[in-house]
Amino acid sequence: MVQEHYYDEDLFVVAVEIYSSETGIWVFKESRWSEWDIRFTGQMTYFNGFLHFCIASNAVASVDTQGQAWRVSRVRHNAVYGYSSSISHSQGRLLYVDNNVWQNDTLSIYILEDHNSEEWTWAFKQSIYKPDLFGPRPAQGGWDYYIAAFHPNGDLVFFYDERQKRLMSYDMKHGHVHVICTLGEVLKLVHGEYYDVRRLFLPYVPLYSGALASPSIN
Repeated sequence: MVQEHYYDEDLFVVAVEIYSSETGIWVFKESRWSEWDIRFTGQMTYFNGFLHFCIASNAVASVDTQGQAWRVSRVRHNAVYGYSSSISHSQGRLLYVDNNVWQNDTLSIYILEDHNSEEWTWAFKQSIYKPDLFGPRPAQGGWDYYIAAFHPNGDLVFFYDERQKRLMSYDMKHGHVHVICTLGEVLKLVHGEYYDVRRLFLPYVPLYSGALASPSIN
């Protein structure tokens, strides 16, 4: 299943076009999120037959592969208008992260309780103290980081620290922080000046066509 979004000039989603590998055709569907202004913020994941993506005000918009079921689930009802959120899935659970980039010293992780229920409800899972990951709050502004990925089969979340150019992992179960590596700047020349480019991290999940040979034991 592949989806393409159509936006107006303010990046509000007005329609989706869905391609099914089963039928081999594209289907165009206008948005049925009639009561919401769905502004795409760039974070999305495919899970359990739905494409889920973050929208403003700490909510998640979802549409199924046939373009028949259109849903919006609010994670926090007292949330302020903002875009600092991430969504992914791990170990058969849909995860939402409220980064609170500029507001406080913690980020909050929520899980969708029952994906098959009539009404979707998000439950608080845990908080992560940002100074444990990135050090003290900078004197100017807040921390500059983003979530690179969640481990699909474990309790690890991967962060990229923009200020220190470090790729890091955090063990949500044990609270362990591990610096994987330090990466150099990626610069792009724009109108005669160089700018640091935001890195993109894509999770790699190997697909084995056959069973791996077992090592011989002497």
